[in-house]
Amino acid sequence: MSEAVAVTEVSPQAARAPLSSAVIGSSQPVCPICGTARGVRLWIAACSPKCRAALSRRRRKDAQRNRDEDLLTLLETALKKLDEGNP
Repeated sequence: MSEAVAVTEVSPQAARAPLSSAVIGSSQPVCPICGTARGVRLWIAACSPKCRAALSRRRRKDAQRNRDEDLLTLLETALKKLDEGNP
C-alpha cells in the first residue's frame, strides 16, 4: 500500500512581515511617531521612551508655534493702532 503525498508549494513571501512598521487594520492604538502598535495601555501615548521624547518635542514645538503666531497677531494689531493714531 503506497500512499501518494501531495506536497503543496508555499510561497516564501507568505511568512514575511510587511516592510513598513505601520499597523494596518489593527484594533490596537498606534504610536503617533513611528506607527507601531502601542499595546493596550491607553494612558501611554507612545511605544518607547525614544518615541515619547519625540512626541514631547513635537508638542512643545507646536505650542511654541501657536504662541509665536498669537504674539505676531498682537504685534501687527498694535502697529496698526499706532499708525492709525498718528496723522
